[in-house]
Amino acid sequence: MHRGPQNLRITADGVGLTQFAGLSLFEHFFQRIGLGDALADHTRFAQRNNRYSVSEYLQALLYPPVLGLGRIETTEPLRHNGVLHYLTGLQGYLKATSLRRLLDRFAQRRRRSLVKLHDA
Repeated sequence: MHRGPQNLRITADGVGLTQFAGLSLFEHFFQRIGLGDALADHTRFAQRNNRYSVSEYLQALLYPPVLGLGRIETTEPLRHNGVLHYLTGLQGYLKATSLRRLLDRFAQRRRRSLVKLHDA
């Protein structure tokens, strides 16, 4: 379930924009297409850490490339960015090691389900 802002008005004059400026538009797009629900429906598997759902993990993997971060190791600043947490509805941002572990488990168990979701 999405926990981010529901009625957020976005305005900008171009002054002081950061690399995170377009994130709210992507998050709005993800909401409109129902990405979180679709990921939750198609990508279930057991995991030890239940602070984040698998769909939240997968969505968290989409943010670094959108923000221009080329590697998972460069996501550390996202863990301390309250605006990002607010806009995405995440309680926090995951550690790089957690993201890598999820990718490994996901590649082994649920790759086909994600391909089916992509094709749909």
